[in-house]
Amino acid sequence: MLSKRLKEILYDKKITLEYYSQMSGVPIETLRNIYYGRTSNPNIKTVMAMAEALDMTINSLLGVENATNNEERKLLNYYRNCGTHGKNIIMNFAKYESAIASDEHEGLRQYKVICLKSTDNIFRGLLYDPENPYEIYTNKKEAYMAFETSINDASPTYCKGDILLLENRFPKSGEHGVFLKEEEVFVKIFIEKKDGYCLKPIHRIGSELHFKKLENIECLGTCCGLIRC
Repeated sequence: MLSKRLKEILYDKKITLEYYSQMSGVPIETLRNIYYGRTSNPNIKTVMAMAEALDMTINSLLGVENATNNEERKLLNYYRNCGTHGKNIIMNFAKYESAIASDEHEGLRQYKVICLKSTDNIFRGLLYDPENPYEIYTNKKEAYMAFETSINDASPTYCKGDILLLENRFPKSGEHGVFLKEEEVFVKIFIEKKDGYCLKPIHRIGSELHFKKLENIECLGTCCGLIRC
């Protein structure tokens, strides 16, 4: 309950966990554990500090201030009058419906990222041109930038007009990434080998790039999603 409420409150107020930690004096790791549901029962001092930083009551932070309205009182009375079997049915339905509502809420959130439109073959290599970016919206909160493809060479994996969403991290072996080498940009598959590393072409488009050290190649991001119109 607290994890879900905290996500909603911080999202609505546009407050990051790092800034909330500074506001409340609660260690960032403690807040992360609560935010991601790893801690479901924090101590009262922590909850008090969290509520005070947001200028809220503890009940408001926990989302229980409206628990006295007529509809919820009726539901609570029905629950109390049920036997064990009936209570289990109510709880299971409530958990199921709550999970669906939470997933729907997450899916509706939109994040704005900058998208660069490739004007050439990004799979064989093109000059990196950061000019004329435009903004897109996605529900992938890990995406920090994107590339729009302009060709069908990598079809069906990537088609003309597809938008590759990028996560700000270096890819693991086998993952697709966007790489920068000598002012040229490539979309390749990162492969880790015993004697070094390789950027493998998608559908054999372009050539393999081999290098000994990771610092010999710059990664703009790992592909974390695709928007296909």
